[in-house]
Amino acid sequence: MSNSLISLLMVCFLCRGHRIQHESNFLWTHFHSYHHQIDSPTAVSTLSIDTVDATLQGVSVMYFMYCNGGAVIVFSIV
Repeated sequence: MSNSLISLLMVCFLCRGHRIQHESNFLWTHFHSYHHQIDSPTAVSTLSIDTVDATLQGVSVMYFMYCNGGAVIVFSIV
């Protein structure tokens, strides 16, 4: 599989993980709505995300990478 296709599929998995958090009342209420409260989004404000929210969004991408033999890079912003 080409790198471009892998990148495109990873973005699709990430977007789906994000969408699930909008569709689930529990996830929206307790975790995801936090980053939508920002009035003026900037590149720096993307760091304003709940830890559980970030984990749920990243799990789908890591799972995809694992299933396709890619290296999984895990990072954390403290």
